[in-house]
Amino acid sequence: MQIRYYNKLWKQRNARGRKGEAALGDKWIDLSGKTVIVTGGSMGIGEAITADLRGCGARVAIFDMAPPKYEIKDTDTMFIKLDIRNKGDVEDAVRQVRERFGCIDALVNNAGVTRPRILVDYYKQRPQYELSEEDFDFMVGVNQKGTFTVTQAVTRVMFEKKDGVIIINDQRIDPITVVTGAAQYPENIIETLKKEHNVVAVDAMAEAKKLGNAKIFNTIIIGVAAKRMDFDKKQWLEVIENTVPPKTIELNKAAFEAGYALV
Repeated sequence: MQIRYYNKLWKQRNARGRKGEAALGDKWIDLSGKTVIVTGGSMGIGEAITADLRGCGARVAIFDMAPPKYEIKDTDTMFIKLDIRNKGDVEDAVRQVRERFGCIDALVNNAGVTRPRILVDYYKQRPQYELSEEDFDFMVGVNQKGTFTVTQAVTRVMFEKKDGVIIINDQRIDPITVVTGAAQYPENIIETLKKEHNVVAVDAMAEAKKLGNAKIFNTIIIGVAAKRMDFDKKQWLEVIENTVPPKTIELNKAAFEAGYALV
């Protein structure tokens, strides 16, 4: 849903030739006072996300290897040149954001890379097009390790916010260590979290199955989260109508409403 929406947003912004401004023009959600980190926020979809967040009043920190194409003129936007594969540099960048803006409210893991290659040059005519170990390490480093390092560093900061809410999809998935008997599944996880945090636990998969489609459990979680946010429910439903495939609109709206009613 999000990728479809921001692809559209990016095309609109490019068509209008606007740099560093909200792609839709109007403040469709009020994010004033909120701080958002966007990885890979200098170009492409990340640039559109950054522009839209700023247009909605958010303070934005851009983590990217390349600087934005436009000049940053306001004090509510900051750029940090960062290789998200480096854990130490990521932790330092998160610290800088916190020192400047005082808090971190959201993270958009947008950064991603690809190097199109073939596994094996079967005809042995273009060996330069084979996937090398360096290519593989680069893509895994950014797309997987980088996402992990940034998410871990930001989550540590978010856990310190006592007014925050942890939303848990209470569905047990045994890791391989539990399946093989090498470890035991930890007991009372939710109860332990509730001792120090405001926790909302729902079985979104069970609710999705009630609606006849397990694939829409994510939309149910969005409904749960929306109930805890200062945005009008009508706005969420409009986004669903404008982004999901037409034949799934009513199902996704029903899933959202189901999640919204759970808390």
